[in-house]
Amino acid sequence: MITLDQTEIKIISFLQEDARFPFVKMAKSLGVTEGTIRRKFNRLIKHGIIKTTAICDPYALGFDAPAFVGVRAVQNKAKSLAKKIAQMPEVQFVALTTGDYEIMTHVVAESNKLLFEILIKISDLDGVMGTNTFIMLDIYKQNWNLGNILNQDKIKEKEKK
Repeated sequence: MITLDQTEIKIISFLQEDARFPFVKMAKSLGVTEGTIRRKFNRLIKHGIIKTTAICDPYALGFDAPAFVGVRAVQNKAKSLAKKIAQMPEVQFVALTTGDYEIMTHVVAESNKLLFEILIKISDLDGVMGTNTFIMLDIYKQNWNLGNILNQDKIKEKEKK
């Protein structure tokens, strides 16, 4: 686990507010140099703490069949299955999970017909015992913002001291 300082936590918060937030503005706001921001940003990238990407609304792009798919797997094959499923271009998210499904995925398809084809591909993989599909009818929140949580944890740490 990497320990973050307050500047790094703020950089994450700024970027989660606006991924194009200028380093110069961050530096001015935090009272540090732009070089410090750039160095800390590169450290966050290098250690896999942040990745830069755009979050898209699948409906706005014509993908009318986004779905979560729970996959039941033969116990000793869950990890290798997750890796195979992660290679599928239509699959946006794959995680090993507890509960009714060993693997949970997020799939984006242009239509129900194409979603069905993706589900067949997943079901045909060796070790899949079954799937359950949760079609998304509408999206009300799509946010991967951990900046506020990081700040809350730091505040709790200070309160304990």
